[in-house]
Amino acid sequence: MRFRTKPFEIEAVYFNGYNFDAVKDMTGEDFYSVPVEDRTDDPDCIAAVFDYLHSTWVGVKQGQWIIKGMKGEFYPCDHEVFVAKYEVIDED
Repeated sequence: MRFRTKPFEIEAVYFNGYNFDAVKDMTGEDFYSVPVEDRTDDPDCIAAVFDYLHSTWVGVKQGQWIIKGMKGEFYPCDHEVFVAKYEVIDED
């Protein structure tokens, strides 16, 4: 059997490593900058976003998209995956 993703709209913002305010505009308190001394698991994760579906903080790297999913959850997505899966329907 083969399947296709059902279409639904998402909100997303590209994280360039400097636009913390733009990401916080979408995520509220569910996003924060990870201090350098706390980047022991993955030094490239310079921020974190809270994933409500799994009740955990997820590391975010510069150059990833932060997606707000169907159930209001937030998660990072690599740029290459994002542009392959999503297309712009409305630019705010």
